[in-house]
Amino acid sequence: MSASFNQNKAKPLNQELVFAVTRHPVLGFLIEAFAVGRTPKNQFEYGFKKVARNTFWDYFDHLPDEYVHVMEILHKVADENLHKRFNPTFPKINKFYEGLEDEYIAKHIRPFIEKTIYTCVDYLVEKSIPLYFKGEASERIQESPLVLHSELAETCFHFERLPDQT
Repeated sequence: MSASFNQNKAKPLNQELVFAVTRHPVLGFLIEAFAVGRTPKNQFEYGFKKVARNTFWDYFDHLPDEYVHVMEILHKVADENLHKRFNPTFPKINKFYEGLEDEYIAKHIRPFIEKTIYTCVDYLVEKSIPLYFKGEASERIQESPLVLHSELAETCFHFERLPDQT
């Protein structure tokens, strides 16, 4: 299942909404949405646009409800919402990021982001929506979706007693 543009002269054709794991320069790994086109060989084009909850209608006339729901989940960790939630006293978002300390990110912001990512990935698996990897801001979106498992990972310990009792 993929979301794509309806035939509309005002908006680009043959674009689809994809979700990709990206690396934020301050916050680490996040999931973000992108409007991306396909080449005649069905590969992702180099020109893609980051899409947010309040901008995806600029690119798409209609999206399935599942994709809209994912956009709502991801909106919780959008820059402006993290700014409002964790320190609205900074007048601008870039000043907010400049003022963050690593310890504060690790203890307060990252757990909130991880919980949101977990909710998002769980929903993507449930609805069979592919998740891709992008990485750094300058990198392009990888062609193959990530393999997401619906089962939780289990902890497994293996102890081996050596002859010297260690």
